[in-house]
Amino acid sequence: MLPGDLYVSLKDVTQSADLLGAVARVPPDIEQGRLTQDTVKLVFKNTVVSTNYIYRVLRTPEYREYCRAHATGTTNLGLSREDFLSYQIVIAPDGVQKKFDAAAEALERRFDVNDAESRTLAVLRDSLLPKLLSGELRVPKLPN
Repeated sequence: MLPGDLYVSLKDVTQSADLLGAVARVPPDIEQGRLTQDTVKLVFKNTVVSTNYIYRVLRTPEYREYCRAHATGTTNLGLSREDFLSYQIVIAPDGVQKKFDAAAEALERRFDVNDAESRTLAVLRDSLLPKLLSGELRVPKLPN
């Protein structure tokens, strides 16, 4: 499991099928992870379609509805490998895909930076707030 790898859940224990067909991308700060038997790794044999594009297509409401419509089982829902692989994806011309990839990669980098900043701020909050509330740490008043 490497940063950027795509995984899809082919099983779901909820009747609402919220996880069935759900796609996830390994974040850049995850060095190691585990793959469950209910999850498949997407391995691309060719580069006709970019992984960014596939990732975004698999997050659309249309794809999620397709997964719900093809679910099998009563208590544990499943999506067969054949049904997953049969989902039709429109392939954009190469130039369009390259522009999409550039925009998507810029957004993903910004998401990653925002996520890291959010975690840093949460650590600061969790360490400073108790000290502020207890009076252990005081903040001087600003001059008017």
